[in-house]
Amino acid sequence: MPRTIVTHSYKGGTGKTLFTMNLSTCLAQKGYRVVILDMDLSAPSIHSFLPKYLLDDYPKINESLLQDVPIEKTLIDFSPFVNSTGKLWIGVSSNKTEDILRTTRRNANEFNQDASKLFQWISLLKSNPYNADFIIIDTSPGISFSSINCVATADIAYVLFRLLKSDITGTGEMLEGLHSKMGCEIRLVPNQVPENYIKDQKIQSKIRRILSDSLGIESNPDMILDRMLVQEPLITQNEIDKILSNKDGTREIHITNPTDSRFKETILQICNALKDS
Repeated sequence: MPRTIVTHSYKGGTGKTLFTMNLSTCLAQKGYRVVILDMDLSAPSIHSFLPKYLLDDYPKINESLLQDVPIEKTLIDFSPFVNSTGKLWIGVSSNKTEDILRTTRRNANEFNQDASKLFQWISLLKSNPYNADFIIIDTSPGISFSSINCVATADIAYVLFRLLKSDITGTGEMLEGLHSKMGCEIRLVPNQVPENYIKDQKIQSKIRRILSDSLGIESNPDMILDRMLVQEPLITQNEIDKILSNKDGTREIHITNPTDSRFKETILQICNALKDS
């Protein structure tokens, strides 16, 4: 059964888009047909994983929202770049200031129209010729008209956060005020967790108890605490090395790196749990 997944966070900088790209690629490598829609309209970054020459050849999602450009015109077939046995299409939002302002500075009625478009797009992508198994929507952090629209479409919402007091508190408020009212399954993913905390089972268990109490996990049957993503220096190093060595500056999709890492291992576990659920 095709599923719509939203990746969300209370604050920026949680690694939400990195998670989106790696989870989507992992699913495509396992033979699934996956579509990413970049709906982080205020600070899009999906484009940073794609070579510039590809980006220049396709309209952006902003044009689908503002000018009724068909959503299928925006979709880039990224499958050959990740050596997938399935398919991976990506619809990218513009990172140009003027496009961001035009898209985000609209009234509530216009964002209501966006919601209708989103449901239409999802219906289209689940049918021929895409037949998407997973539609993964990377949305803006926090609560906005746009993020509410995206969460409203979701069967599953992955909510990423860091183990910081402000992040946990804000995430809890957002879960109570938004996600719990939408009726989707919520999977919480703590990110950038120090590796020694993950290795120590006692500390990890304590973290899970604190998060369960702070975020109301036990009282919500639709909410689970998923695996913790490690704060891995190698990821930062690879990102910097990629910029230094690659003229187009595209970011690395770590799941495609043949070198084993705890981050890659955890993404594979999350991917396997998702496809088996």
